[in-house]
Amino acid sequence: VRWGTTTQPTSFDPATVGNAANRWYLEPIYDTLIDALENGQLVPGLATEWALADDAMSLDLTLREGVTFQDGEPFDADAVVANFEHFRADDSLLKADLAVIDSVEVIDPLHVRLHFNRAGGDVPQVLSGFPGMMVSPASIAAGTTSTEPVGAGPFTINTITDSSATYDYWDGYWAAETIIPRSVEVVLMTDD
Repeated sequence: VRWGTTTQPTSFDPATVGNAANRWYLEPIYDTLIDALENGQLVPGLATEWALADDAMSLDLTLREGVTFQDGEPFDADAVVANFEHFRADDSLLKADLAVIDSVEVIDPLHVRLHFNRAGGDVPQVLSGFPGMMVSPASIAAGTTSTEPVGAGPFTINTITDSSATYDYWDGYWAAETIIPRSVEVVLMTDD
C-alpha cells in the first residue's frame, strides 16, 4: 500500500508528534488501547473491554492477552503504566490530553484502572488516538522512540527519509490474519 500525504513526519513518538496529520506515519507501527471506527463507534483494540465507574471517576481496562511488542517485550499492565508515565511527562505534547488522569493502578498483569480528577466519560475516545498508542517500554527507556519506533502494530519501520517512510509486515502481530498488505509506504507529496 502506498499512501500520499502533504505532511512530513516530525516524530514517530506519539508523545511528541504534535500534528494529527502525522497519524498516518504512526498507525502502521502502533495499536491503540481502544479503536474508533469511521462512524466513531469504539471497538476493542489492545484493550478488549473497558468499564467506566458509575461516578465516571475511574476507568477499568482489560488488556488483550498474549500480545508482544515488536522487540519481544510483553504488552501488559506494566507496559500501559510506562506509556502513561511517558505520555504525561512534562515534555509530552499529550500531557494536556491526559490531565484528567490522577493515577494509573495495576490490578493484575491484564487489568489497569485509570483514576480521574474529574468525570472521565471522554477518556475512552481519547484512548483511540495518540494517547492510546502503545510504545514498547524498552524503546521509551532507551529514548529512541522518535526515530526508531517500536510498537505492537502490524508493521515495523524499515526506512525513514525526508520524503517517505517504509514499513514491513510483522508476522508476530496479534491479529496477523487480518492484515492483507505486506508492506506500506507513506510518501510526502508537496504538490497538491
